[in-house]
This record gives sequence, C-alpha cells and structure tokens, in this order.
Amino acid sequence: MQISRAAPDTTPQSLGAALERNVKEKFGDRPGFVLDPPIPQPDGSLQIVWSYEDIQAEPTVRIQGHSFLSQNDDKNTLLVVGGIVEQMPSLRDNLQKVVLSYRLDPKIPLPTP
Repeated sequence: MQISRAAPDTTPQSLGAALERNVKEKFGDRPGFVLDPPIPQPDGSLQIVWSYEDIQAEPTVRIQGHSFLSQNDDKNTLLVVGGIVEQMPSLRDNLQKVVLSYRLDPKIPLPTP
C-alpha cells in the first residue's frame, strides 16, 4: 500500500489516468504486459486489472494483478494485490477481504517531504 498527498483538483478521470500511469511505470516493460481500463468500484475507488508473463519462472507463468486507487480527503491510497493467474480464483475471496478491510484515518497527517 502506498499513501500520497492528493491534488486538490483531482477528478475521477485524473485519478484513472494516474492509476494507469502508475501500473505502466511499474509493470509496463514486462513481457506480454496487458492493461485493462480503470473500473469504478462501489466504494468510489478505481480498479485496474493487469497481467504479464513472468519469464524468469520455470515454467513461465502469467501474473495477474489488481491495482486500486482511492482518494480520501487530501490523500490517495494505492493498493496492489496479485498472483499467478491459475491461482487467482482460489485467492479471490481472501484478496477481496484484504482490499475491503483497510481503512485510512484522514486525520493522520502525511510526513512533510
């Protein structure tokens, strides 16, 4: 999880673009990288599903990730979960619990840069 200061003029479109940019920066150079468009979630966050081939694994496996970005007052929260594609159905319930369980106290200040 990554928490950062949110721009005061953040819109859902700019939040989606920031999420896409973050995922591309972290995983975009991996072989077979695929990025789905942002999906609004019921809690107001955005989700992007992405995947790539892990060619260092033997045998090669496909990794699937889910990145969530939400804005809470003056803070953005980025949460990334993932695993091997074939294992994701069995992990889905537990990963969903993790994603839905965290809470950010908006009163806690971020450290000054």
